[in-house]
Amino acid sequence: MYLKKLCKSEALISVVILTATLSLARWVEGQENRGKTCTFDSYIVNSVTVTSLLPETGFCDTVSGSLRIDETTNLTHQQLSDALGRVGLVMGNVAIVNTAFTNLSFFSELYAVTGSVDGLGYGLLIMNNTKLETMNGALLLTHPVAQIKGNPLLDPNCTHVYLYYPTNRDRRIRKNRLNCGCEVDDPITNANIHQIDDNCNLILGDLIIHGANSPSPEILAEKFASATLITGEISIVNTNYTVLDFLKNVRTIEVHYEESYVQREEIEDRVCRIGNVTNVSVLPDDCHTLVGDLTIDEQSRPEDFWKLYNVTRIYGGLTIRNSSLKSFSPLWQLNGIYSFAEDQSALVIESNAVLKSAYFGVMERMMSYLPCSIAENPALSISEHECGLLNTTTADRVNFRGNKDDCPGKRGSAGSIVEYIHIPVLLLALY
Repeated sequence: MYLKKLCKSEALISVVILTATLSLARWVEGQENRGKTCTFDSYIVNSVTVTSLLPETGFCDTVSGSLRIDETTNLTHQQLSDALGRVGLVMGNVAIVNTAFTNLSFFSELYAVTGSVDGLGYGLLIMNNTKLETMNGALLLTHPVAQIKGNPLLDPNCTHVYLYYPTNRDRRIRKNRLNCGCEVDDPITNANIHQIDDNCNLILGDLIIHGANSPSPEILAEKFASATLITGEISIVNTNYTVLDFLKNVRTIEVHYEESYVQREEIEDRVCRIGNVTNVSVLPDDCHTLVGDLTIDEQSRPEDFWKLYNVTRIYGGLTIRNSSLKSFSPLWQLNGIYSFAEDQSALVIESNAVLKSAYFGVMERMMSYLPCSIAENPALSISEHECGLLNTTTADRVNFRGNKDDCPGKRGSAGSIVEYIHIPVLLLALY
């Protein structure tokens, strides 16, 4: 009887041990198959740093940090797949630059990135990969801020791009085999029209065509006649066109303004056509928008400056030369200057003996073919804050020369059009 009980006890212990062993095995297996958040501080992925992406148990499904794969990444495609193949989220940015890979399937599960690349504002950067043909990975689903550029063999999967990528300046897809639309940064001229792909079905940016240097309608038709959508404004001024057949298939124009900006458009309806005014005294009262060129000089009397108090926009040029102004306080509401003439600057401030401040309190943008100029104002000290505002509102197209204190590093710079700033379509009718 005792022997029988002992055998039963040993059998029970064996069952318990077996159960525990199986449970431990299942737990270990679960740990090995569990996704983890892996911290990656090295930025560049290579054979040394990749160990941070290969945990002892489990795998990385989230990476905290930024990842750069480039010409120094001495790993095979399979090794990258082992480390990154199940990563879905990168809490940082992803850059794939100067590689020889033909596809990006080592990022097959990646759906979101949350950072910006190299301070450029892009969460995803895929650039100068000479053999890259297809994505097969890094197809993000979260309205990414992306630049995919200079990959001569690449089809970036336009169907996916149209569905999930923004159609504003948050995306830059260009100089690939396929570009999923044509991105337009600058006014269209004979000099740059050939940089745009033929048969664009989507035009991203403002379509600006002005003056005698405009391309022929035939060339424009080659580029844009297939376009059905424009995600920007259209401004066609002072051309010889008789018809706009190159836009015959456009069905939608998307322009997004901030709410406060739209409200200003609705309430500011006091438009004054001034031609070329060189004396503030002849300005009408209570002008909100000036159409023409305004000069403030030695003939302008301080007692007339009150006529400038409500001016918010100038469609033309503003010249302040040899004036008695110490600051721009009479123009305290001016927020935009837009010049269409090819030989004109939006803003010229020269030879004002007592001018001490170049601060425009609410200025948002100044646009012209020629750079703005601030020169030979002997009492003018331009603060770092004012420099920043002037460079921002002119897209870095402003020259400083011969003032008491010029902007550091900006003395006499010529500049070029970096970004063509939006002009409200509503007011183009003034022309």
